[in-house]
Amino acid sequence: MTATRRLSLAIIPGFRCQLACMHCISSSSPNDARELSSYEIQTLAQTLENSVVESLSFTGGEPLLYLDTVVALAKAATIRNSEVAIKITTNARFADTKSSCASTLSQIPNLASVRISFDDLHRSSDFVTPIENIVAWTMAHGVRCSINASALNPMDLVLLRSLPSLGIPIAIGKIAPFGRARGMAEKLSWQEDVRTIPEALAGKCSATEKAVYFPKRGWTFCCSAVTFDCPEMDSEFFALRLEELDGVPALAVMKALSFSGMIASMLPMAEKPLHNCQICKTYWQGLKHG
Repeated sequence: MTATRRLSLAIIPGFRCQLACMHCISSSSPNDARELSSYEIQTLAQTLENSVVESLSFTGGEPLLYLDTVVALAKAATIRNSEVAIKITTNARFADTKSSCASTLSQIPNLASVRISFDDLHRSSDFVTPIENIVAWTMAHGVRCSINASALNPMDLVLLRSLPSLGIPIAIGKIAPFGRARGMAEKLSWQEDVRTIPEALAGKCSATEKAVYFPKRGWTFCCSAVTFDCPEMDSEFFALRLEELDGVPALAVMKALSFSGMIASMLPMAEKPLHNCQICKTYWQGLKHG
């Protein structure tokens, strides 16, 4: 059988998370029941065994709540490429102790990167220890570690000063107005209107080379598809099989159309588009409902 070749894949094992952050793009929570079925896990494992993948990322939700699934799929990805890079995005709650950190991360084959999601809305009584445990383990095992911090307002940036000097990269991102953050327009008003940034408008979607698997929905190139809240759009964005992804209708459009091109073809938008994905959402929902 000829192997399918993909540079980068991502899988969401499920949307359950110990937290219920008010800005969460996927509206995850401790009781979220959205997760891969046993059939999906089996099918995904077969897909990965027949694909040459350079990197495989797991996000969520909190992916390490689904550790058995992550380990099984990571092992499947090594069949065709023994050097595949496995990447995890985590809230760090699993690493309260050095032993829990080590016992969790050591199970994941070919672990190449751990990205810690950290911001004021994730803050607990002791938020430094889990991060220090992860940093220590990853440094000892040659695994890349970084922090991704979301900023609700400029004052949130001050929080990063409370972190010790860890010697790892820290990326700061603004909160996108999706998921639970949909109703936070006033709190996000400090963020720059993307329509005022010519470089952003002239560009095209940067996700068209990606492939992300959503539980119960399938493969998509759009990592923000979960924010659309419009199931009838799934036929435009999702494919049940990885090899069918290049044929989904939205992909060809997004490769050809810039964000300014989307705006030019739409009526005035009701929402202030603080994010390129918001322009995309308005464009596609306009096609469906307009």
